Amino acid sequence: EQYGFHVRECKNPHFEYRDFVRADEATNISCAEWDYRTRILKQNWCFMSIEQSSAGTEQQVKTIFKEHHATLTRLRTLAKKIQTHKRQRTRKLYDGDELELEQVISDRVDRHVGACHDPRVYMQQRHHPSKNLAISVLLDLSESTNLIINGGTNSLSQQIRNAVMLLGETLSMAGELFAISGFSSDGRKRVRIVNFKDYTESFTATRSRLTTIQGEHSTRMGAAVRYSESRLFQQAAGKKLLLVITDGAPSDIDVFDERYLKYDGRHAVQSLAQSGIEAFCLNLDRAAEETIQHIFGRGRSMSLQAVTQLPEVLAHIYFRYARH
Repeated sequence: EQYGFHVRECKNPHFEYRDFVRADEATNISCAEWDYRTRILKQNWCFMSIEQSSAGTEQQVKTIFKEHHATLTRLRTLAKKIQTHKRQRTRKLYDGDELELEQVISDRVDRHVGACHDPRVYMQQRHHPSKNLAISVLLDLSESTNLIINGGTNSLSQQIRNAVMLLGETLSMAGELFAISGFSSDGRKRVRIVNFKDYTESFTATRSRLTTIQGEHSTRMGAAVRYSESRLFQQAAGKKLLLVITDGAPSDIDVFDERYLKYDGRHAVQSLAQSGIEAFCLNLDRAAEETIQHIFGRGRSMSLQAVTQLPEVLAHIYFRYARH
């Protein structure tokens, strides 16, 4: 470290690396990939560049929030309810924030009849930020997400950006532990991971980064899932959820067997269970529904009829996991 390098280690059994990287450069790491033909997990097969997203502008964030004001208001209301559930009420105290009416009445009655009374008539509300749920939001940022949708003005990546912006605001208000990253690939040696928000960062301080979302290249999903697993694995939470948003089946320029990345993706998702992680995928391409179901399993994916449903559906999935 005295020469400006950091040592990075990960002991997750499905994602092992130890490398030396400059503190001011993108981190380069490798991960395994499953070959269904030989049934071999090829170690150090994919090479990833882990990058910090560039900064956007807060004005763009305000514009997005204004455009989706009604939806954001509903989500914030629901987030406040989740916050309320995290409040713990301590009863029967000698001193506290407020009187508990039933205890006051009971104490007065006992005093009046000469019975043994209980003077502990106060209660106190304490807010305990729950770290019971950790969420990794993983975005497909392949070239196809730059396509304009249904003759409109926004690209698919912009629609994803808007939806994740609203989700992030909801998670932040509910006090959840979460990270947001995107992925694309240009062959197995050039898998790109872009981090928009880390678990330890404030969403308010990082949300403008989401305005820089841009699609490029292809979709090597298995490698990105393994990266997200390695990060989620390190979080201290009782429940862990990987939420993937994609616009179709995995593909890459150096893969010509369409089943190869499909089976690798399935292997990566199935390995999540060994790390105590659940996975759910939102698919924005109905034609890829069968492939996505194969990768994530029945009941762990949803194909949307219209991308405009994305903000509400994302929030619904979060609330479902947050309440159980």
